Amino acid sequence: MVWGYDRGGESADELVGEGIPVVIGEEGRDAALAFMPDVVNLHRASIENPYETEILRQFKSQGAKCIETSVFGRVDKSVEGLLDLSLQISEWDLSRWNAWKGKYRVPGALFPNPVDTDRFVRASADDISKKRDAWGITGDTAFVIGRIGKTDWKLLAKPLRNLLTQNPVVHFAHVEDYGGSALPDDLKTHPRVHIQPRMKGSKELSLFYSACDVCVSMS
Repeated sequence: MVWGYDRGGESADELVGEGIPVVIGEEGRDAALAFMPDVVNLHRASIENPYETEILRQFKSQGAKCIETSVFGRVDKSVEGLLDLSLQISEWDLSRWNAWKGKYRVPGALFPNPVDTDRFVRASADDISKKRDAWGITGDTAFVIGRIGKTDWKLLAKPLRNLLTQNPVVHFAHVEDYGGSALPDDLKTHPRVHIQPRMKGSKELSLFYSACDVCVSMS
């Protein structure tokens, strides 16, 4: 069974088609608990979250083995005693996690997030053109820089302003609603800064990356 405890995604219908039960949202909690799983794998940011802690506590009380897939490689000591294993998605995350956990007695292991390579592919030229048109980007010489994720604008704002000032063909596509500090007003209203609503699913994500020439990864 898959429980999308926060929200659903484009994979839900495919999973159901393969005979895997899927429940979405808080209304799915009772069904997930009634399933009485032997193993629970919770994909999470590994930041202290009382809702997720309660989820783990309820499954643990049923006797389930509880595993987290930590998408940010953080150590959340608030769930000590509830987790049997922490899966880290890169060697770097696992190394950092082991260095940071101190006396936190949970074993860690490397388990990269699987990518559906049939779905996560470069979009067609036509779809890329339509995406850029939707952002208001025209012309073959436009160079598009993209950014997805929590952003510290104290680090990024100045070099981005310099790029936009010095290079009139540069555009910046920013995905909102990922936390971090607020986009500065002068960038929010800049004619070559394009704000993209938060996306859901591999298809939308692939199209975003395809429509950009380069994506910024924060230090």
